Amino acid sequence: MKTFGLPFVRLAAALLAISWTVLSQGAWTVISHHWLTTAASMASAVGLLLALEGASRRGAAFAAGLFAGAAVMVTQTRGALLCFAVLAVLLTLPRARVHLASAIAGVALVPTVTILYLAAAGALTAALDDVIAYPVRHYAGIQAVPFGRGATLWNGAWVALFGVAFALGGATFVRNRVPIWREPRFRASLALAIVGLVGIYPRPDIHHINFTIPLACPLGALVATDLLGRLGRHARTIVSAVLIGLCLPNVGNAVKMATVVPLRTVPTARGLVVGVQGRWTDEVADLMARVDGVPPGDAFFFYPYSPMLPYLTGRRHVAALDVMTPGYTTAEHFRETCVRVVREAQWVVIERMWTDPRVLRAIFPAIRDPDPPEKRAFEAALRRGFDKILHTSALFELRQRAEGASVALCDEIGAKLDRSAAAAIMLAHRTMPTR
Repeated sequence: MKTFGLPFVRLAAALLAISWTVLSQGAWTVISHHWLTTAASMASAVGLLLALEGASRRGAAFAAGLFAGAAVMVTQTRGALLCFAVLAVLLTLPRARVHLASAIAGVALVPTVTILYLAAAGALTAALDDVIAYPVRHYAGIQAVPFGRGATLWNGAWVALFGVAFALGGATFVRNRVPIWREPRFRASLALAIVGLVGIYPRPDIHHINFTIPLACPLGALVATDLLGRLGRHARTIVSAVLIGLCLPNVGNAVKMATVVPLRTVPTARGLVVGVQGRWTDEVADLMARVDGVPPGDAFFFYPYSPMLPYLTGRRHVAALDVMTPGYTTAEHFRETCVRVVREAQWVVIERMWTDPRVLRAIFPAIRDPDPPEKRAFEAALRRGFDKILHTSALFELRQRAEGASVALCDEIGAKLDRSAAAAIMLAHRTMPTR
């Protein structure tokens, strides 16, 4: 097998950038932390591939580690996988100790600065619980969906891309055996593709596939180059045409979204936001206009799944949580949030779609109960404590605080917690071994 040099690195880097641009889906690029992880992962991948070229290996290894460490601070699972992959690949190189030292220094930089900042603020323990321990206990349980869920004709090819890349990679390995495994670019590309595939979980729908698919592109570029080099001229033309054809639907859809679909500009406190013309954008614009009429010092609560609205409206969100989903949000959190809201908030904005149990069941098929007692009690407290509806639409409600709003409205959630604790104690007694 030919040794892939700098041209391959350039091709892989170009594919990373092009695939990310093509796969970007409007609002997803703006509101999702996954895109920040994708950008850091791409930069780390380019650094890793350059580190294999021999020139400025220390600097490239440091950059690969630096961006992998940054990815850890955004999406912890995928970032951790990327750090492990970078270090594992560099460990197989000659003079591995030098490369590893540079990469480890890069990996440690951003997390160390973050940890020191949190420790100085006295928030390190809470941050570790919120970022690591709590998601492990609660997050994954409601996320499971079939692989590729939500794919359409326009983006269905991306669902198959991981499988195609691994299948061609396996075929290339079977044909070349030891020579291909000795090629560090193959090991690096394979490691990046594995990070991309495993990093999709626990929610492998089409959106999360789009977030990580750029990491499969270096492997696809390597094995496709090897495959095309073994074919005759006419066969290369046919295979190339098929590969391009698979990409055209999504490219065409991206071009359509950028040039044909009508857009609307919505003014917000943070500047102009551009969205696709339609009911959702129109209702966001109406909500923004209503919120602009509220006195600047008034506090808000945005419920249940509107993490961008506090920023876009420029208003103080009184709760510690900006996402409240059954199964992920505990009964205790519903109770604590209820107390803070009735004490501090003057206004409540409810995104009605995210309160509908049918919608929650459709989005989170694995959710056990999309409308548990603590959620119902919490929403009842909101309706009683903020009974003045100043704006309502199919998607949003703007409610003003009632004169009689008090913490007593949250007692029903507290009673639910007490009953749950009592049931847990009774269950523990029943399951205790008898002597």
